Amino acid sequence: IEGSYFDYVKSYWGSEVLSRSKMSNVDQLWDITVHDGVQITDVPDASISSNFGNISAAGITILRNTGNKGAFQLHAYQKVTIGDGTIVDNPWIQETPDPISKITWDNYILANAAWVEENGLSPDLNTKEFQNIIIKANNVSVELPVVPQPGQPKGTFSIAHGYGRKVSGKAGENVGKSIAGMCDDNFYNLNVTWEKGNGSKGMGATQTHFSITHQGLGGEKTRNIVKETTLGAYQAYEKTEEKPFSPGNEDREFVVHHLQTIYPEHEYLNHHWALGVDLNTCTGCSACVVACNAENNVPVVGRKEVQRAHEMHWMRIDKYYTGDEENPDVIYQPMMCQHCDAAPCENVCPVSATNHSSEGLNQMAYNRCFGTRYCANNCPYKVRRFNWYDYQGADSFYENTVFDNYNQSVLSNLEYSEPLSRMVMNPDVTVRSRGVMEKCSFCVQRIQDGKLTAKSEGRKLKDGDVKTACQTACPADAIYFGDINDKSSRVHEMAHDSRAFRVIEEIHTLPSVYYLTKVRNKPEVEKA
Repeated sequence: IEGSYFDYVKSYWGSEVLSRSKMSNVDQLWDITVHDGVQITDVPDASISSNFGNISAAGITILRNTGNKGAFQLHAYQKVTIGDGTIVDNPWIQETPDPISKITWDNYILANAAWVEENGLSPDLNTKEFQNIIIKANNVSVELPVVPQPGQPKGTFSIAHGYGRKVSGKAGENVGKSIAGMCDDNFYNLNVTWEKGNGSKGMGATQTHFSITHQGLGGEKTRNIVKETTLGAYQAYEKTEEKPFSPGNEDREFVVHHLQTIYPEHEYLNHHWALGVDLNTCTGCSACVVACNAENNVPVVGRKEVQRAHEMHWMRIDKYYTGDEENPDVIYQPMMCQHCDAAPCENVCPVSATNHSSEGLNQMAYNRCFGTRYCANNCPYKVRRFNWYDYQGADSFYENTVFDNYNQSVLSNLEYSEPLSRMVMNPDVTVRSRGVMEKCSFCVQRIQDGKLTAKSEGRKLKDGDVKTACQTACPADAIYFGDINDKSSRVHEMAHDSRAFRVIEEIHTLPSVYYLTKVRNKPEVEKA
């Protein structure tokens, strides 16, 4: 059709939609649809048919592939973060850890954990150096670091595609390697060979442990960081005064009733903010992590800094394996500042830069902090972040002078010192400078906004008025924020659930974040 694209679209509506609408002409149809934003039409009758394709040809293809099956197979998959690579130029996405491998920025080769150890390819988890191997498929070879993955079948490799782009942008160019041509249209190759590569590569891994142990008077013990039970055991449980906590959470009774403290107790006469996390519904997608970064001006630091454990994320998704290494179960646990009522970080700060609010928030006064990092050392949850560089140009003034600190930043090429670039920042949140500690604030700016909104409407705050960035981004509704003093609030209900527990509360930090024990729909394992 001749004319503009507008004419083309309008003509299409006239030929395809007008006859199924109640309008008399295309101009009337168009104007009303644009005004209302929707057009309800009659649905034409549709005949249902099935197309099973050529079953014989499909069978021959399967037999041919099986006949050519080699010792190793390759699967090209899409990462949860960058997908097929179309958003590879987004630095927030690049620095978001993969839910399974907990590695940022690069692609790599996932392989069976036992096979990696048998072939002398185990990584150095202290330096985060992973051994390189070369795999060949369809006359295409690629050299990438190999990452051991519990649950990965022996004889298989997995590589994320969408990487290795040459023209993408500052965050996406030359990140990882392309595997184009190595797999068929179904993203598989059943005949792959491998050989050892040259040396190793440092990776931006954010988690290198799968469980936490400690040495106590009774010997080595495992911390119950996460808790789980089976559906059968949970259904058989009935809450009573003698059994206040559900299966998988029985040890909490001792913690609640037997541990004492010399800390003075806080009295919260108004609000007491708390967070509830349901481990049953968390999928580990990390949408909450990206939302937190965007809301709170969390800087992107790059792969090398992540490798040095200098990532700045205010919250992370910890991953823990349970069961058999060859077929493990996985639990994801969002971990942010716990806003403890007896916070170990508060009493070690020599200048009271971190202190306790009257509403239960463990808050930071950035202009008081001068970076001793005592608070980070004393935090048992490791959720505090230190600005090793002027990542976002907060201290940069007078370009090309002695006061231009920004050129020292590892990310100076992002040009955050430019006024237009700085418009990406949230104006409600302070941009932190070099040498300052930072952490999750329970989105205190949103709490204040909720209070002001309620005040302007002449009413009290009600449950749901304040939502943190992580809560609003969670597609599974696994996170809920609210006032635990409000007995009608959802977070109060979660905190008093029989499945509720707080992480390592046996050290009596009194966290304000409650987790619900994960319930697995599987048979209970018989104990020998």
